[in-house]
Amino acid sequence: MSQQRRAYVTLLTNNSYLAGALVLDHGLRAVKSKYPLVTMVTASLPADARIIIQKRGIILRDVELLRPNGGKYLDPYDRRFEDTWTKLR
Repeated sequence: MSQQRRAYVTLLTNNSYLAGALVLDHGLRAVKSKYPLVTMVTASLPADARIIIQKRGIILRDVELLRPNGGKYLDPYDRRFEDTWTKLR
């Protein structure tokens, strides 16, 4: 696989993990990673967060939010994992 097809990838659907994504980017730059950070973002990510990410030079990729097929549901305790489906592309 060519190095151009390799990257560190994270997902942002809201502001709650924005700081973590920025720290990850800082760490990758600090160790001079040869692979870029790509952030998958959904329509639910606020515009101000997108601007912050773009100003840092992080690659953005718009993705659709994925949910379980009809008839499937998440228990209230599992709601914290609902965005995880989107990572399974």
